[in-house]
Amino acid sequence: TLKNCLVRGNICDARAGGGIQNQDILRVENSAIIKNSSGDGNSQNDLSGAGIFNNVNGKAYIVNSTIGNNISTSLNRINGVGIFNFGKMTIRSSTIAENSLSFQPTGIHNLGDSLILLNTAIMKSKVKGNNIYSYGGNFIDELESDVTIITKTNANATWVDYFGNASTPLDAKLGSLQGFQDALFQYYEPEAGSPLIDKAIAITPGFDHPDACLGVDQRGQPRTGICDIGAIEVQ
Repeated sequence: TLKNCLVRGNICDARAGGGIQNQDILRVENSAIIKNSSGDGNSQNDLSGAGIFNNVNGKAYIVNSTIGNNISTSLNRINGVGIFNFGKMTIRSSTIAENSLSFQPTGIHNLGDSLILLNTAIMKSKVKGNNIYSYGGNFIDELESDVTIITKTNANATWVDYFGNASTPLDAKLGSLQGFQDALFQYYEPEAGSPLIDKAIAITPGFDHPDACLGVDQRGQPRTGICDIGAIEVQ
């Protein structure tokens, strides 16, 4: 369990998981996974998940957290520079941004049993894989045409998401990464007029929390009214 933590600047040259590699149960809350890297040039080593690598038996829950600026320098066998999920993962009220290779921004890759997204913002970080489920309130600036996200519904509602594509990308109006290198809280804050503001899903029956809007954001600041998509609530 990581709560109110910063995982930054870790380097893994020959194994997957630059910042974190999880083999069992992982919970990341109110934390930032920033500027971690994995890479080995032309090596055939599997160097996936520079930010977080969740292995086949892993169960990961990420809430109110930022995964950003993670990189890979490898040219082969790259699956998800920010996050690679090989097990089960839920990402809730989080921001995933600017995770990239030098030649292709690949943020999240799911090859596991399930990847559940709720009230999460994904920018400049491509989503790849299958078994990806939306519980609503998600924002993706450019969703790949070959990726299907399964939307959870009930008898009364279909939860709203905001997905752009290559021909009509969405602009999150997200500011640059905040926080100095040694600052505990590092995050991206939506700018004025951002489509993330007041667009999160408030209630999602069947999810593990009856109120999908959390009481506070990554910094511990209160979420008020209709909460914002992502890790940060604009004050």
